Amino acid sequence: MKRQRTDTFNGNDNKRFLPMIESFSNTQFEDLPNEVIYDIFGFLDFYHAYQGFYNLNTRFQSYFLESNVPRKINLFLMPKTTFNRYNEDIILSNRQRIHTLRISNYFMFEKKSFSFSYQTSLRTLIIENIRSTDVKIILRQLTSLSNLTSLSISTLNAIRNINSFYEQIFRLSTLKYLKLLVGRKYPKFISPITINKHTSIEHLIFNHGMDLNELIALLSSTPCLRHLSAMLWHKTNFELKSPCNIMTNLTYMSLRLCSNIPFDDLQKIFINHCPFVEVLHISTYERNINYANEWKRLMSLSLPNLRVFNIQFLVYFTTQPPQKNDIEQKMKLFNSSFWTERQWLFEYEISMTIDNFKIIIYSTKSFGRTKYKICDESHGVIDINHLKSVDHIKISSKKAINQYMYDFPHATKLTLGHTLSITSSAMIINEIIGILRLKQIEVLAIEYAYLCPVIMCELLDFMPNIHTLTFHSMSFKENNTLSIEQNDIFRSISKRNLIKNVTFREYCTLYKLKLILKLFPRLQCIRLDSKLEHIQLILEYLSDNNHLILVCFLGASRCYIGRINKLIKAGSLSYNFKTAHDDRNRIVYVWW
Repeated sequence: MKRQRTDTFNGNDNKRFLPMIESFSNTQFEDLPNEVIYDIFGFLDFYHAYQGFYNLNTRFQSYFLESNVPRKINLFLMPKTTFNRYNEDIILSNRQRIHTLRISNYFMFEKKSFSFSYQTSLRTLIIENIRSTDVKIILRQLTSLSNLTSLSISTLNAIRNINSFYEQIFRLSTLKYLKLLVGRKYPKFISPITINKHTSIEHLIFNHGMDLNELIALLSSTPCLRHLSAMLWHKTNFELKSPCNIMTNLTYMSLRLCSNIPFDDLQKIFINHCPFVEVLHISTYERNINYANEWKRLMSLSLPNLRVFNIQFLVYFTTQPPQKNDIEQKMKLFNSSFWTERQWLFEYEISMTIDNFKIIIYSTKSFGRTKYKICDESHGVIDINHLKSVDHIKISSKKAINQYMYDFPHATKLTLGHTLSITSSAMIINEIIGILRLKQIEVLAIEYAYLCPVIMCELLDFMPNIHTLTFHSMSFKENNTLSIEQNDIFRSISKRNLIKNVTFREYCTLYKLKLILKLFPRLQCIRLDSKLEHIQLILEYLSDNNHLILVCFLGASRCYIGRINKLIKAGSLSYNFKTAHDDRNRIVYVWW
């Protein structure tokens, strides 16, 4: 795992580096000894160190090409020419020294760019957004890697033969950590799986859905398992088969229940397979809030060693919602002595939209909780200590901010909800400045439906370190474009902002697209919604941008790819665009 970059060194690092800084305070960087430089480079992404120092002199080139320091390579979004140079200078020259390799958008690279069989020192491999047809070839190459202990794979589309896929992965005998997201859709029927191979995996994460029978089949092949995270469907009747494999090492479980799985089935799993669980996280959708006693019974009978219990219920009412007094009475079931004696405390939020009424019930002591929502209807006890781990804040109303007394010192992501009216940037900034360090914010999402571009610029002025922005609308008329571009704050933000990733969720016209590119001239990736008949105009305009690398069309079917290919064959597009389709999220990727 890459070390966190911070403004100051902490703990042992502080003790180690302060004497160095004092002793070399009058020294040129190039004159520092190798061990100090290696330590400094360890705090940088390897590519950024390469980009800044490789061409300075032969000494630095020697570090990148000949030193035995383990390489951690992160291939994020970059132009093709940049990758080719980096690949030639660093990756191919260091194949035997690479310990960690992450490829963020595998579909953008040529298959011949990577030959994993030669990376004999590889310990951690993360491959994101790969076509399912390419997975089989890669898994075959990985079988020769005797040091590979950690593997993460996410696919753009579904794996056709899931049974064969699992069999291939479980042949990787040295794996200890496995994380999978294989783009499965909710099926009409789930075929039973059989795996005739045991694996040494200890940490297993399934971010794609599976039913209970499939989960048990996988557990039977992972006797060393200690940590399990899974997303469960309820499609087939659960059959408890003898003999049952009791997972004696499994002490941590995190389950996302995507349908109403019977409590009896969950109880069978815990009693017969996972009775030693000590930490349990549950996220589930429910039809009502009457299940406190059922969860209490489940834990009392099935999980005698349980120490930590975190749960989040999402209860939707599409018909008549319950009265507030009824909700409060039902919530008292979660405040009985069974819960309070274990210090398992809960709070709840009420959210109303035109289509539904939603209640969210969640544990106040969510260990490692990273997201927090500030809204009008929030009830319960807030554990201040656990707010320190929160990284993402969502704010739904000004009134809620006014009543809020806590701050989030480490938050780097901010969402301004659709119910938060943003007609004045000053009003919003004055409210949130007391609970957030705005200069720490790196990711911003604005859901308000009538957002003025100038007000958005005023918000961005207080958050200069944002690199990723999502917004749902831009409210202005085409004949006002020139006056917006000439506005002082618009021109200032255009020069200073660092934003490289933009998602625009409203239908994107060409004149709005032009304004976005003028406001964010360093843009590398844009996600937008566009009609099929306008795709030629948009791609022609975007392809002239020097920095842009990737375009993502949201909610797009494969018809978009067919349309682009026809335009290329007809010579109607000036670039030979390449495409890929994400079946799971309905996104068409286009790059050149």
